[in-house]
Amino acid sequence: MSDNKPQDHYHDPLLSRLYDSQNPWGPDCDFFLSLIQDAPVPRKVLDVGCGTGLLTAAFANLGYDTTGIDPASDMLNIARHRQSGDKVSWVQSDAAQFKSDQLFDLIILSGHAFQVFLTDQAIHDALSNLKALLSPNGKIAFDTRNLDAKAWEHWIPKETTQTFVLPANSQHQKDQRIEIWHDLGNVQRYGDGRIVEYFTLYRTMPVQENNVLSSGQSLPPPTKTEAKIRFLSHNELLAHLDKAGLVLEHLFGDWNQTPLQKDSREMIVVARN
Repeated sequence: MSDNKPQDHYHDPLLSRLYDSQNPWGPDCDFFLSLIQDAPVPRKVLDVGCGTGLLTAAFANLGYDTTGIDPASDMLNIARHRQSGDKVSWVQSDAAQFKSDQLFDLIILSGHAFQVFLTDQAIHDALSNLKALLSPNGKIAFDTRNLDAKAWEHWIPKETTQTFVLPANSQHQKDQRIEIWHDLGNVQRYGDGRIVEYFTLYRTMPVQENNVLSSGQSLPPPTKTEAKIRFLSHNELLAHLDKAGLVLEHLFGDWNQTPLQKDSREMIVVARN
């Protein structure tokens, strides 16, 4: 393996292509969609950290006036070409810097995108800017992993190794079989919570009958990417919402809308102006 500094996880082209395979439609998508699904159209939706746009395009397909923003160009390129992608306004930007002349009835940050804000100032800048973009009766919803569940303890190769097949495209004439796994880096205290560093490693495997290596054939070295995310305590989360002037409506512990418990895996926020 190379000793060079790992790549940025969020801007790796191959991981962008793998994103939908690793993160297919699930109960989290159903939850976010349900927050506005019964509202009459048109309603304005902003998806922050939209990634490859799976959920974003679903809002647009239902007739909502939808904007998706993400700082990663590779993710947005995939988003633009998905079904109903032409119905979305895609913008390369982040939560703190995005500006718009319109106000939004629903702002979401799904897929634990909220956890990329590593400092108190970054959280405040993001929430304050998004609050300013809410319509008078607008809502903001996001998910962040519950600190007490210590999800990072399971981000090790033994528990995370998966294999996916990426179909051929204009850049790759053949299907690619990708082995991918996570490995835990430094876990540091920050306030009441943690800053967790983790690595995503992957390699392109030989595509052969039965996926068995030939005699004497060795595995290719993996590519290593790095990411850091923040885990907030329950009290820190409430304090940040209050400081940004957001009123908490709901705090769920799972996608079935069960109230938050100490052992819940998620902290799912629905807040309003």
